Amino acid sequence: MGNNLSTNKKLIWTIIALALLNIATISTVFWRFYHDGHDRFEKQRHERRVENPDRMKYFIKDKLHLSDHQFAQFEKFDAVFKQQTKQCFDKMEDIRHSMLNEMTSEKPDTARLMAYSNELGQQHIILKKHLIEMYFNLKSICDKEQQQKLSAIFKNMIARDNMQPSMRGMKRKTDGCRSSKHE
Repeated sequence: MGNNLSTNKKLIWTIIALALLNIATISTVFWRFYHDGHDRFEKQRHERRVENPDRMKYFIKDKLHLSDHQFAQFEKFDAVFKQQTKQCFDKMEDIRHSMLNEMTSEKPDTARLMAYSNELGQQHIILKKHLIEMYFNLKSICDKEQQQKLSAIFKNMIARDNMQPSMRGMKRKTDGCRSSKHE
């Protein structure tokens, strides 16, 4: 009986911790959306796409010194990757809007908010799977030296991805001080 009581206490504390984690996550999303200015972010993202939607593709070509044949193959991979990721980003945008609408409704449904949070997480997983596919497709057309350079590029990109949001913004600001336009 004492063992069941101890197990129940652990489960209760685990549930409380998970509930607090979910509340913190939702609060962060809500705060970041309104604090950072959604419109400003969208405007910057749109300007970067309009400025040069293929800048990453040419960055990769330049850094890896891809031959014309390799670049033609890479462009095929890139077209599929862009289509797949656009679908994910569009779904994520819809989920974020639904989440914020629910959060700001008269009587928010926490179960629905958790479902939106899970959907958003699933889209992140799908994005990472597409990125992995793209990496291995690109690696398959590279020689050993290019593969090493590709590895360094992806390590840098993933390290940036793992920065805290506030640190990521600071990194971008310091990048802007240099002459390079690549992120």
